[in-house]
Amino acid sequence: MLRRSVERLFVHRLASFGERVALKFETGRAVSYRELMSRVDVCETMLGHHPRLVLLTPELTLPSIVTYLAALQGGHPVMLVS
Repeated sequence: MLRRSVERLFVHRLASFGERVALKFETGRAVSYRELMSRVDVCETMLGHHPRLVLLTPELTLPSIVTYLAALQGGHPVMLVS
């Protein structure tokens, strides 16, 4: 249970970096921490309030990163699959 609390704290802390660049993709697109956390909050709502297993194919894409962070923030267990 302590691990989940640490993970949630980590994700919540990201918002404090505001407009700094959180992610920069090969295309040159940059995403701020504020935008990233906004997307994470929306995704967390879609995942629901009851813990559920989230299966995720890890990719260096915005949707994959957002889903992973949303699952951590919502206390959902994540299984990375290929």
